[in-house]
Amino acid sequence: MINNSYLNSTNFIKYLYYFLPLSIGFGGFLPNVFIILISIIFLRLIFIKSVKVELFPNKFFVFLLIFWLISILSSIFSDTKLVSLQSSIFYIRFIIFSYAIKWLLDNKIVNHKIFFQILLGTISFILFFAILEYITGYNIIIDDFLRFFETGPIEPNTRISGLFGDEQVLGGYLLRILLFLLIIYSIAEKELTKKIKFYFLIILIFCGIFIFLSGERSSIFLLILSILSIFMLINGYNKTKISISLILILTWTILILSKPHIHNRIVQQTFYLQLYSKENNKIQFFSKIHEAHFSTALNIFKDKPILGGGNKSFRTLCHYPKYSLNIPKFKTGKLDGVTMGCATHPHNFYIQILAENGIFNFIIIIFFYFIILKKLFIQFLNKFFFKREYLENKQIYTLLFFAVLLWPIVPSGSFFTSWIASTLFLPIAYLSKEFNK
Repeated sequence: MINNSYLNSTNFIKYLYYFLPLSIGFGGFLPNVFIILISIIFLRLIFIKSVKVELFPNKFFVFLLIFWLISILSSIFSDTKLVSLQSSIFYIRFIIFSYAIKWLLDNKIVNHKIFFQILLGTISFILFFAILEYITGYNIIIDDFLRFFETGPIEPNTRISGLFGDEQVLGGYLLRILLFLLIIYSIAEKELTKKIKFYFLIILIFCGIFIFLSGERSSIFLLILSILSIFMLINGYNKTKISISLILILTWTILILSKPHIHNRIVQQTFYLQLYSKENNKIQFFSKIHEAHFSTALNIFKDKPILGGGNKSFRTLCHYPKYSLNIPKFKTGKLDGVTMGCATHPHNFYIQILAENGIFNFIIIIFFYFIILKKLFIQFLNKFFFKREYLENKQIYTLLFFAVLLWPIVPSGSFFTSWIASTLFLPIAYLSKEFNK
């Protein structure tokens, strides 16, 4: 007989997971609380023997645990031991979280229809405040919204941020939750009504528009990469894919042609700051500041190739003269004479792992990414050349989530922050199933 304590604990974990994507919309603290609670409750279930879990259910969890142990080892030898060890040791919460969600899925405790509806409500809630800002010109977090009733609508900010206020992460949030939503949709699709499916298509279009209006170039690029990948890999839905893509292209074109500030941000700044160096008269993939971050991080890696500098050590080590040697410096303003290579992180997952965890963890994440690309490439070959389905859509969307968000040639956030880790670990249990094969 199942006792009430077990049922209450299981349901609590399940609903915390359901509302985790919403919590991510409020910054890094709340999702951290959700994940810690899930981990603690799940560990309690293991200790009272209500739950049985294999330590190494498949090779994916082997990779995950080895990655974690290496990050601890690199932190032990770090110049910033306290900060590094705090980050690396407590990263275990995400791994325990992965075990907990895998257990929920294995025991068919997650109701994907309900989960999809909650996710749809979550993304609608976030979009509502983004749309409100675009229509009124006032951001409800950082502006005095009551002035709208006095002045009427004004020209919106160059970059729409909605509930995120002065943090420019609306595009990144929408992209991540949208990719996760596609996974859950592909699982729950047969249980959904036509009205819900139609509303979902509307939400897809609005997400595409507001990722664009967020002005986050990395998110816009990854969205385009996602659309192209869905075209090439997803089975069926050809009319839907073409219709949504045409609507987005048309809307983006109208916005660029009709709004000078959007044209300046998306077209001119992208070209002159990211793709073309006027100073050196050459094509480049990243801005001068991003390149300075990368060079500094690589200098750290060259000095500490085996274990790197330790989690979250870049922010300190980048100031060391031996790592900032030959790195360009700012020439004006308050930062005059300060190296361009310093920031809280190097703005690229792979370069950050090289600098902070060394070659072994870099090999693990590259190998992990290679397996994902390999599976997607086999799906591409089967779909276009053999006219057959190698993977189901739910598998493709799961693999695409990581293929897109771990895309190596794009600036990114810090791999070890709670906000980034919370989004990356959302579908991790779904992905682990692919490593059983």
